[in-house]
Amino acid sequence: MYVKQRKKVVYIRQEDRNYLTILEKLLCYIRKIFMIIKIEYARDDVVIVVPQYRHQSLFLNRILIKKIRRKVANFEGYYISFDDKLKCISDIVRQYQNVEDKLLMRELVMEIFEYIFDTGKKCINLENVYIFVNEYNKMNVDLIELMASKFKTVNIITEKLRYYRRLEEKLYDSGILITVSNNKRKGARYANYIVNIDYAKEKFEEYRINMEAVIVNLTQEQEFFKNGFRGKIINDMKIEVDKDSIDYIMEFYGNFDEKRYVENCIKKGQKIDDVFKQYNVKISGLIGVRGVLHKSEFLA
Repeated sequence: MYVKQRKKVVYIRQEDRNYLTILEKLLCYIRKIFMIIKIEYARDDVVIVVPQYRHQSLFLNRILIKKIRRKVANFEGYYISFDDKLKCISDIVRQYQNVEDKLLMRELVMEIFEYIFDTGKKCINLENVYIFVNEYNKMNVDLIELMASKFKTVNIITEKLRYYRRLEEKLYDSGILITVSNNKRKGARYANYIVNIDYAKEKFEEYRINMEAVIVNLTQEQEFFKNGFRGKIINDMKIEVDKDSIDYIMEFYGNFDEKRYVENCIKKGQKIDDVFKQYNVKISGLIGVRGVLHKSEFLA
C-alpha cells in the first residue's frame, strides 16, 4: 500500500514513571508544580513529557496547551503523535496537517477483514464490499485498488462520480471490475460489509444501508444511525507486539502502547509488512462503539 515518506515523530505523553530515587521524585514534583514540559529523545524521535495530574481543570489544560504549542513549534516537519490519555491536547494535534487520523487502520484494512472472515470462516474473494469515499487522492485510490484485488466486487459510493468513473474505466482496462454510483436509496441497501473512508455522519446517514452491516469506520465519527442500527461499527483495533524485541522504547514511551508505537513506525516511512515481521505484530481484537467486539459476534 502507498505510504508517504515520513520524517521523524514527536510523541507527547504523560509522566507515568515510578521513580526510585528521592532526587527523581523531587524533580518530578517540581515539574508538576511549575508545569514544566520535558523533552527527551528516543533514537530519531522526540518525546515531550507532560506532568500528570490527578484532576485536569480547564485552567490547567489551557496552560499545558500553551506550553506544548511552544515546544512543538521547534520541531517543524515532524509528525505529531500523542498518548490517548491526553485528550486535553487533542485540539493542538488537529491543527497540524501532518497528523493523519487512523493511519494504522487504513494500512490494516485487509487484515481487519481477514480477522472478521476468519472468525466466520468466510472467504474474502467471495464477498462484496461497499466503500464510501469522496476525496480523490493516491492514498484512497491505492486502498481501493488493494481491496478490489481481494474482494469479489468493490462498489464505490461517492459524490465525485467524474473522478471515480475514470478510475472505474482505468481498472476495467486492467481486468479489475468495480462499480461507481451515488444512489442514496439503493446504493448500499444490500451491503454486508462497508468501509467508510471520509463520509461525515450527516452525509453517511443520507444513504439507505443494510442496518445489520459491518462498517469499518476510518473517520473520526463514533456512531451512525443511532436508532435502529443493529450491525457492527469498527472504530479501532487492538494489536499485540512482541515486547521483548522493543523493551528499549519503554523507557521513553512510558506505559507501552503497542498500537501507537506501530503507527509511529508507519509514519516514519517503514513498510507495514516489515514492521509486522520485525515485531511479530498481530490483530488481537476489534473495538466497536461500546467496547471490544468478540469473535463470536462475527460468526453469523
